[in-house]
Amino acid sequence: MTLVSSRLAPLGAALVVAGLVTGVATAQGQLAGDTRITGAAPTVLTTPLPKLESILAQGLGESCDPTDGTVFVAGGTGYQKSGETLGTADVFGGATGLRLVGSRMADVNGVVVILSDGRRINPRTFLKSCTDSQNRPAIRVTFDLPQVTTTTTARLQLTAPEPQPLIAPPPTPPQLCRDPLTGVSKPCQTLPPLPPRFIKVADLGLVLHPRPSITGATPDRIDAGSGTRTCRARIRFSGQNLANADISAGSAALTNFTRTIVARSSSAIVADVTKDCPGGAGYIFTMVSTTLNLRRGPVGASTAITQCDTCTSARSLGTVAIGFR
Repeated sequence: MTLVSSRLAPLGAALVVAGLVTGVATAQGQLAGDTRITGAAPTVLTTPLPKLESILAQGLGESCDPTDGTVFVAGGTGYQKSGETLGTADVFGGATGLRLVGSRMADVNGVVVILSDGRRINPRTFLKSCTDSQNRPAIRVTFDLPQVTTTTTARLQLTAPEPQPLIAPPPTPPQLCRDPLTGVSKPCQTLPPLPPRFIKVADLGLVLHPRPSITGATPDRIDAGSGTRTCRARIRFSGQNLANADISAGSAALTNFTRTIVARSSSAIVADVTKDCPGGAGYIFTMVSTTLNLRRGPVGASTAITQCDTCTSARSLGTVAIGFR
């Protein structure tokens, strides 16, 4: 019995050592899965891919200027849409600035907007040195998107180089090739390396919204009726791209300004306006602005946007002054 045990001891030790070597290789990230146990094919572990987590409105400027709030958050219920991997975000048409936030964003090498007709728009500005308010890495991009007059769909896609294995595979042993003329064996000709592959790491739906603007109001002076200090009038606000827009007074809490939409078209909004007028002979002016409801914030809730937050120039959506007396 002693003789048999002594003969089996080296074999058992060898199995233990082999098991330890396999465990070390897996822990180092070279191979995942043991085909002797699971039957699964070995998988080479690679570096993680970039992950788009949120998009911020970049606003004015071409550098890493302060941002203007959240346009999109991956996983936000208000952004989800059937068939979309990440969801769909709302942006304005025209010159558009965005900050793309997420993990390993420095590895992203390409960002493109693909319009519904197949045209591809590359960013005019592509900066990798930005961060967000939590110091997470971010990419600053500026796109010259088309100025749309109706809502239009598009796609935002991010690409990155195919990740490399965490541990390089062992070198391929040299191969010999036989010369067909001389019959002499010699090293085979070295083939040029394959070009790098780029893979899509984010695919986001976009809705391009027309930029609304009001340019005038008729009438623009309202007097209180006899024996009352309440000013009422039906006002026609004229402008562009107003079919989905609204109006609001910037100082509504101070002026008791209310409005009821009566009719709406692309070029006009007709509203019944009411305001408690102050005493005195002069007109008190209230600035009335254009608004547009877009999805904003971590959950994609509908928010009244009072300025073109993703526009990189001329951000006003138009205002008119109305005098009340």
